[in-house]
Amino acid sequence: MRALFHLRDHFPVLTDGLFLQQLSNQTELINLPGSNQTATELGIWSVVRAAFPGVQDLGNTSSIWMVYHNRNMTTNYTFDCTQNDTAFISPFPTGTRVKNLIFPHDELVLTDSPKKLFFNGSQEYNGCAQNLELVPYEFRAYVP
Repeated sequence: MRALFHLRDHFPVLTDGLFLQQLSNQTELINLPGSNQTATELGIWSVVRAAFPGVQDLGNTSSIWMVYHNRNMTTNYTFDCTQNDTAFISPFPTGTRVKNLIFPHDELVLTDSPKKLFFNGSQEYNGCAQNLELVPYEFRAYVP
């Protein structure tokens, strides 16, 4: 908890960023025992948190790429970055090296994706993660 509060002090977008957008996901619906046939979505999500363009000015702070999953086991996810519906999209351009703000501070180099989301006026294609292995209920927060 202390580490997360420390991150909020150094990355104002985590505290005050009003812009939140889901970028992509790889999920499935299952029926859990006792759920009265109400489906539960399990899998991994890619979300960006940032200052709201034209409304907020948080200075020279980067967007935060949040990656999380809700499986109770270590899961290795692989993504086909050439297809719109199977690419795991980030808010940062192709070729960007991103670092996880949360221990163990892993790094990724983003590959090409088929999408342009035009964040911060960028005309470049957004980067894609080809594979990720997450421990149960893991949450990551990446910045360039």
